[in-house]
Amino acid sequence: MSIVLDVVPPATAKYIRKNTGKIANAIDKASSLLHGEIYQALLSAGVPTSIARNIAWAIDAFLL
Repeated sequence: MSIVLDVVPPATAKYIRKNTGKIANAIDKASSLLHGEIYQALLSAGVPTSIARNIAWAIDAFLL
């Protein structure tokens, strides 16, 4: 989050600092949705289940 705070305008950084819990919860929900979408897309492409799960997890870990 410190990287985000470094690149956003001061008013946005102030909002983030005051609302970290709300923002963290929203990011957690988005992460779950993103993971599911990536996983399903990989399965649709014919990637085996265990491999798709590992790839989706690695992308989640890298992005979020």
